[in-house]
Amino acid sequence: KCLTLETNNVNLVQSREILEQELEACQKKSVLELESTISELEKEHNDKLNALIKQRDQVKRENAALTVDVRQLQRQLTKVQEKTERDERAQLAYLEDKLKRKEK
Repeated sequence: KCLTLETNNVNLVQSREILEQELEACQKKSVLELESTISELEKEHNDKLNALIKQRDQVKRENAALTVDVRQLQRQLTKVQEKTERDERAQLAYLEDKLKRKEK
């Protein structure tokens, strides 16, 4: 009976060692899987961040170009307004002169 208990004890110790090894292997595998998942998520995050940065830079470039366009249009509008004012003054002066001649 002592031999059977000792055999059982040895078997239990061996089973425990095997279970501990399996547990350690599972834990290592889980850690590797988690690290891989974290790496994938970090890569996805970085890719999205880089895409957003590119998009932001593109919007900045477009905004700068539009700002230049607006300034050019403002200058053109000012020139047109100034020319219109000159033309109106010239037309008014012409009409006033014509009126004065008629009155004479």
